[in-house]
Amino acid sequence: MARTAVSARKNEARKGKRKHDINDAEPQPTKKRATTSSKNNTDTQGNPSDDDEEGGVGVAQVNAVPSEDAVKSQEKPLPPAKSKPKTTSVDPAIAMMDPSLLADHCAKNVKRYFGDSTSIELDEKYLPAKAFRDTTTFDQPHSDDNLPAFLMKYTHGGKSTLRTVETLASPHTMVVAQSGIRTADLSRALRMFNKEGSIVAKFVTKHEKMQDNVKMLNKFKIGIVISTPARLKALLDEGAMKLDNLQRVVVDGSFKTEKNMSIFDSKQVFEPMLDLLNLKELRARYGNETEIMVF
Repeated sequence: MARTAVSARKNEARKGKRKHDINDAEPQPTKKRATTSSKNNTDTQGNPSDDDEEGGVGVAQVNAVPSEDAVKSQEKPLPPAKSKPKTTSVDPAIAMMDPSLLADHCAKNVKRYFGDSTSIELDEKYLPAKAFRDTTTFDQPHSDDNLPAFLMKYTHGGKSTLRTVETLASPHTMVVAQSGIRTADLSRALRMFNKEGSIVAKFVTKHEKMQDNVKMLNKFKIGIVISTPARLKALLDEGAMKLDNLQRVVVDGSFKTEKNMSIFDSKQVFEPMLDLLNLKELRARYGNETEIMVF
C-alpha cells in the first residue's frame, strides 16, 4: 500500500509540472491567424488600415488634409491686375464746329428726339447760327483745366472782366452742365475767377434745394453760375435770376461720361437744355447781347 501511495504522488507531481509548463509557454501564431490578420488590415475599399506595419501607408495618411503650403503650390497664379480704364473723354469734333455746324448739330438732335413733332414745332426748337460764338480758333483740348483759358480768350477784358459783377442775381456767365457731379468739376476748374464781391457759384440740384439757391443769389454777387439746365431754367422762370447782364452761355458740349455720352446724347438732358436756350427772353438777346459758347 505504501508503494502504491508513493506512486500516486509521483504521478500527480508530473501532471502539475506539465500544466505549469503549458501555461508558461509563449503562444505561437498559427498560419491561419496570420492570414486573417492580413485580410483585416485592408478595408472594404481596398485601402490599407491603420494597423499596417511601419513603412506602410495607413488610412490616416491617405485621407490627411493637405497643408496650406501644398494647396498654394497647386493654385494657378492670378493674372496681373489691369489698370482702370479712363472713365471720361472729350469729343474733339465739337472744337472744330463753327456756328453753322453747331446749329446743324443741335438741329439733328432736335429731329432725333422730337421726330414726331410737326415742322412748325421743330422750327421753334431750332437754334439760329447767330446764337453761337465761333470758337474754332481755340487750339487747346476742351479739357477742364483749359476752360479758364477758353473763357478768357473769348471775353473782352479777359480775367478781369470774368471776375467782375455789378448786380445781385444777374450773372454775366452761365455754364450748363449735364449733371451735379459735372457741375462740381467745372466749379473747381473755374475757381480762379473767385474774388471778394464776385464769386463762382455751383448749384448742385441733388443736394441743394431751390430756395437755398435763391437765398445765395440774393446774398452774394455771382459772376459765373454753374448748374444743370433744368435748375437754371427754373431759377429764371421764378425770377430769382435775371438775364440783364448775361453775356455768355457756356455749354459743356465736348465732355463725355463713362457711358460715352455728351450733353447732346441724352434726351433727359438735351430737352431741358433746349428749353433753356429757347427761352423767349434769351432768344431775343442772341446776336447782340448774349452768345452761346460750346466748350
